[in-house]
Amino acid sequence: LRQDPVECMFSFICSSNNNIPRITKMLSSFREKYGIYLMDIPTRINGDDGDDESPCIGSMSLFSFPTLSSLASANEDELREMGLGYRARYIVDTRDLLLKRGGEDHLMKLRSMQDSQAVQDELVKFSGIGRKVADCVALFSLDQDDAIPVDVHVQHIASRDYD
Repeated sequence: LRQDPVECMFSFICSSNNNIPRITKMLSSFREKYGIYLMDIPTRINGDDGDDESPCIGSMSLFSFPTLSSLASANEDELREMGLGYRARYIVDTRDLLLKRGGEDHLMKLRSMQDSQAVQDELVKFSGIGRKVADCVALFSLDQDDAIPVDVHVQHIASRDYD
């Protein structure tokens, strides 16, 4: 997997202490507000019979993930109203620091680094990014194959049972 680093970073900030339906809703709102409209796709009723020919009942609009420049106008209150909660501040602070460090070019420089620990050390400087999120971003978007995201709860169990 080689996800766009900006999309990966902001998506994983939204994923912290969250569940999949809520993350999906947050990121959909985020895309709709700050992304670019791409297209509408038809939606269907999924019947129990597995019939793929069920009638279209409407459409769903798809939007791109926001660029850093399209996020320039985002503010914490607006993001909170969209349901991001405490993560709103992380999004704004991370956007600001990332722009200060060179934007997407900064992340691309991290992608070219060979030391996954140095990449993680750089990523945890951003607001809302701890060790696990840093490892997720490094592994899924920055070509750091040595980065292994470990959930803190799994780590505690492994330490308790195998140390």
